[in-house]
Amino acid sequence: MCPICNGLTKIDTICSTCDTQMNEKGRLIEQLGDYAPYLDNEGMKLFDGDIKSQANHTCVHVFFCPTCEKEQLKSIQEVII
Repeated sequence: MCPICNGLTKIDTICSTCDTQMNEKGRLIEQLGDYAPYLDNEGMKLFDGDIKSQANHTCVHVFFCPTCEKEQLKSIQEVII
């Protein structure tokens, strides 16, 4: 399971353009459409832009800079509980 999606941790990400703290905007696959959050997580990983996310057990999240409006994708390592 993803530690960010499940509220176990918070990831601090600094914008590489302007050094501002970026805001975490959720999983990339949630932004692919209205029904995406209700679809199978493992199957949706085929559309998240990271060809190894399913095999490597990562969850791709979107981070947004409020200052320069840059978006950044970050693969978060899932944990086994």
